[in-house]
Amino acid sequence: MRCDAINHDYGLDMNLTEADMEGNGYHELVVNGKALAVPAARVAIIRDLPSRRRRGIIRESRVRLGELFSFFTDPSALFKGPLAGVKGGLLRSLHLPVMVPAGDGIVEYIDELASLVVVIYDGWWNGVILCSEVGPAPVPLSSYTKAPSGDITGSAEWVDGRGRCLVLDTGKLLRREGFLVVV
Repeated sequence: MRCDAINHDYGLDMNLTEADMEGNGYHELVVNGKALAVPAARVAIIRDLPSRRRRGIIRESRVRLGELFSFFTDPSALFKGPLAGVKGGLLRSLHLPVMVPAGDGIVEYIDELASLVVVIYDGWWNGVILCSEVGPAPVPLSSYTKAPSGDITGSAEWVDGRGRCLVLDTGKLLRREGFLVVV
């Protein structure tokens, strides 16, 4: 059974199937008090937001990836997706924009209570979402309802009974606010 989400002109097939919703699952991100579902396959890394740099990151609306790791850590070994292939020195100096999802009643400003950095990707497009909470592990979704609004494709139920959440269209968000990284 197919749940038609959004077909983009730029060649991505965002049609969700039950296998997609049950496969890798979705991470729950709480952004400005709203629960968003982000496909686990699109999450490159989740890290704590450095408290000493939090105010500056929110003001500048960008994150230098080197701030998320200790000096002796090879960051490329910790990433998933295309950033995993970038050499450590270049990855440390890379700045990614802080993106704010839009649509369906989401307050469109950076979450001031954010304590976590979530780097997401779609192909070579990359960006950062600051959030106050992330669910402990990816969870499948069920009963998807199509209702496109801004960066939201619709809503769905968490299989584990947490209630409804908004399903984020990462491709649309990244193409609007993200950064194209080609190495």
